[in-house]
Amino acid sequence: MKEWEPNLDKSFLPSSIYMKTVNATLNQEEYSIKTNSDGFMTGMRNNKTKTCILLGDSFVENLYVKEESRIINNINNKYNYISGGYSGSNTLHILNVLLNKILLDDSIAKIIYVLPYSDSYAHLYENNFYNNTKMYTNIIPENAKHKDNIHKNSIETQMLLWKTMVEMIKAANKELVCIETPFNTEFHFNYKDAFKTKSMVQKQNQSFQSFCKNNALRCYSFND
Repeated sequence: MKEWEPNLDKSFLPSSIYMKTVNATLNQEEYSIKTNSDGFMTGMRNNKTKTCILLGDSFVENLYVKEESRIINNINNKYNYISGGYSGSNTLHILNVLLNKILLDDSIAKIIYVLPYSDSYAHLYENNFYNNTKMYTNIIPENAKHKDNIHKNSIETQMLLWKTMVEMIKAANKELVCIETPFNTEFHFNYKDAFKTKSMVQKQNQSFQSFCKNNALRCYSFND
């Protein structure tokens, strides 16, 4: 599973190879993370009775971001904020996390779901979210590879996952906030086919916006 170890207190240094894929906003220095007993990254404020959790992929994870600059430490002061973000996570993985760690936790009152960038790739491969890649599958298979066979999947699979997520959260009587996939062409300038990827993300966001509208949910954007 794609998740951090529980009760972790560790520092990570971005590799030289990774540094070549990002722009000059990232410094090659150590970045520390701390997790709670469920493996969720903890914020710097813990003086509230209720908790809000952010779910998504690497954008939510904020691994190579200074602790004080991470998203969970720069939201309003209404909740304790924790992060269930993990690099490469997709919506099927998030459903597993919801079911096994979040929905029965009475201290978690609010869930912020940031549509994973990873979904747009998982959706391209054969077997959809159960593809055979290391990065974009839900559970990494023993014979995983870097890429899988391309297959044009129906958007219905994503719709079903979104619908399941919304119904689960509603049944647990928790508040849900939806945010579309963020994408910055300037940041992804070293990504192969960055503009093609942007087009994929835009289509995914359009589908998600339509889903939210049809289910009486507001879909926010980081550009708002």
